[in-house]
Parts: sequence; structure tokens; C-alpha cells
Amino acid sequence: LMPIGTAVYAARGGIVTQVEASHFDGQVGATGFDNLIVIQHDDGTTMLYGHLTHDGAAVSAGERVQQGALVGYSGNTGNTNNKPHLHLSAASCDPVARGTANCPTLPMNFRNTEANPQGLQQGRPYTALAY
Repeated sequence: LMPIGTAVYAARGGIVTQVEASHFDGQVGATGFDNLIVIQHDDGTTMLYGHLTHDGAAVSAGERVQQGALVGYSGNTGNTNNKPHLHLSAASCDPVARGTANCPTLPMNFRNTEANPQGLQQGRPYTALAY
């Protein structure tokens, strides 16, 4: 869980390809209400930041961002089960443009949390340490 309005920073640098920020917190549903940002990295992979708050994007499509740059603010939009959190996923292509079924997620690890040498575990929360 992540409180609405928590600052979200770019995990990797790249070009912002998708921004949606028009939905309001509490607009939850299986599809259609996600506020999100997609960043394409120089190697062609993408990072999706989902469930952002209304007007919670701090970047615009076409903008280049550096790792660690503020990109937006967390919220409670889309498929959240009404539990505010950040959806963060890496993919081999743009999951918004091509659809998640056609764009599988990639494994990732975090350096600023407790060690996770076998990768992240589904359904388990991770708290970021000072970067």
C-alpha cells in the first residue's frame, strides 16, 4: 500500500511515451480507469507506473527523464481493489500500446530494499530504503 500523493521517481531514464492522468482517485474497475505513465528505455524495454492520482503526472509524453527524476504521484485509480498502491512493471514493449497480453513483463530487482537475490515475490510489499 502507498498513500495517495506519494512522490514516484523514475526507476530508469528514458522517453515518456504514454501519460494518462484524467481519472479521479476512487474510480476503480478492472479496466478503463488507470492513470499511468510509460517510459521507454534506450534498450527498448519500458516501465509502467500505474494507479497514479488525478493530475498526478509530473512529466509529459515525449519528455526525456533521467533515473531518479520525479515522474508523478501515487493514487487509487484503476484495478486497485480500492487499496492505493503503485503498480510498477518492466516489459519488453509498450504494454499500453500493444496490450499486456502481447507485452510480457520482465523480472526486476531493487537495490534500495532488503536483499531479493531470487527476484521479487508476488503479493509481497517492499519498502524502499534511502537511495
